[in-house]
Amino acid sequence: MACDGVYDVLSNDELVVLVRSKFAQSESIVDTVEEIVDVCLNRGSIDNMTIILIAFETVFNKDIDAVECNTEPIVDSS
Repeated sequence: MACDGVYDVLSNDELVVLVRSKFAQSESIVDTVEEIVDVCLNRGSIDNMTIILIAFETVFNKDIDAVECNTEPIVDSS
C-alpha cells in the first residue's frame, strides 16, 4: 500500500515488479522500501511518500506465482 507520492511516478505493475525484483535480491523489507523511495525520487516525485509493505513469511519464501488466491466469498450474502 502506498500514497500518491509513489503512484504519481510508478504504476501498480511497476511497483509489483520493483518489489518482486528487490525481494529476489534481498529479504529485507527495509531495503525494498528504501529502493522504492529512491526510484520515486529519481523519477521526480516531490510529494510525500508513505509505503506499507507486509511480507508474510509463509508466502515470502515460496514462488509467489505458485500461490493461489482463494476467491470464495468469506461471508454468505444471502
